[in-house]
Amino acid sequence: MNGKRNNPSPYLWLPSTYFVEGLPFMGATILSVVIYQQMGLAVSNITFLVAWLYLPWVLQPLWQPFMRQLLSQRAWVVASELVALLTFCGLAYAIPSLIWLQGSLLCFGIMALASAAHTSALHELHAYTLESRQRPVAIAMRTVCYTLSVIFCQGVLVMVAGNLQVIYRNSIAYSWSLLCYAVAGFCLLFLLWHFLALPRGRARRPHRWLVSNVTVHEIQSGIRILTSSRRAWASLLFLLLFPVSSALMLKVPLLFLLETRHTGGLGLSPQEFGLVQGTVGVFAMAVGSTLGNFVISRDGLRRWLFPMTFAVVLPVSLYIYMSAEAVSGLALISLCVALYQGFSAFGTTAYLHYLLYYSGNGSTSCRNWGLSLMSFSQMIAVMLSGSMVGTVGYTGFFTIVLMLGGVSLLVALLVRFTVLKGS
Repeated sequence: MNGKRNNPSPYLWLPSTYFVEGLPFMGATILSVVIYQQMGLAVSNITFLVAWLYLPWVLQPLWQPFMRQLLSQRAWVVASELVALLTFCGLAYAIPSLIWLQGSLLCFGIMALASAAHTSALHELHAYTLESRQRPVAIAMRTVCYTLSVIFCQGVLVMVAGNLQVIYRNSIAYSWSLLCYAVAGFCLLFLLWHFLALPRGRARRPHRWLVSNVTVHEIQSGIRILTSSRRAWASLLFLLLFPVSSALMLKVPLLFLLETRHTGGLGLSPQEFGLVQGTVGVFAMAVGSTLGNFVISRDGLRRWLFPMTFAVVLPVSLYIYMSAEAVSGLALISLCVALYQGFSAFGTTAYLHYLLYYSGNGSTSCRNWGLSLMSFSQMIAVMLSGSMVGTVGYTGFFTIVLMLGGVSLLVALLVRFTVLKGS
């Protein structure tokens, strides 16, 4: 406890670390899609390449325990922010070059790994330094600051990129290069501040041998808890199959909004995309997530699991409508995107709360394996989604996703009347 009292106030570094947490994550998962679409890659190629960026999160249960053997949480936070800074600089250099695809993909891959390491180390740093009375404030602060980070990346940066492309006569590569240098500058300022402000707790000494018995035991313990719990087969099916329909919608809606109308998209400009998807949609997502957490904490997961599953599945019909009718009004597009994002975020909280329930709120390793299953499901779904669009078109794709929502309903029904029975 004395160590915590001697540390600087967490309110000096919490907001900025939460904001920085979103920069590499959004860069690897969202900006990569927008940049590749603007650079002229086919939809199927974009989704196939971007899907591999989920690999750090898929493998996280295997590499995260080894982090504790090497450096302290503070050192990992600072190191991962330095890597994120360097990858944004690398992107800025690679995008205008002749090897822009290979160079950018390498940078995005390293950025994804830095994002996963930063989030992992940051959560452990919070657990070590924050007192119980500070944690509710920290949770609220994370919601606000992380949402602002998402709006900055998905909204502001994309809109600025569109304006730069007008100024520099549609020089897409040059505009994104300038923006990546600007983001790297922000990362440098935050890195210097965190180097000074982050608490300096007792550093962990590197273990003599990288593969220690404790680390291997932690990995095995997570697998054992995940597979030996009550009705584990039902829970594993839920963790793998529930996110399938929503995972198929991770990248394709972004491309649908940006693709030209003669290819089946809505043809939004970067400025319009930043407003609709990056601002209105993100705000609706934050509201839906907050509301979902509230009703589950009030009434319990079992009561809301089925309504939340419908909230994930049914709003896909909004994209069926937009693609079939080729909607052109920006206000109507914004309304449809906001409704989809809000309901989808509201429903997805059920999945995350079930993961906490299943892991008993106590096993970090078990939760990591559950999140790994979710990331694997997302990776495969994203990888296949572009090819599906190329085969059946956007309207056909969204219709298939709506039908696959029946799988989510079935596994939700399964765990509600088996694992959650009587809870």
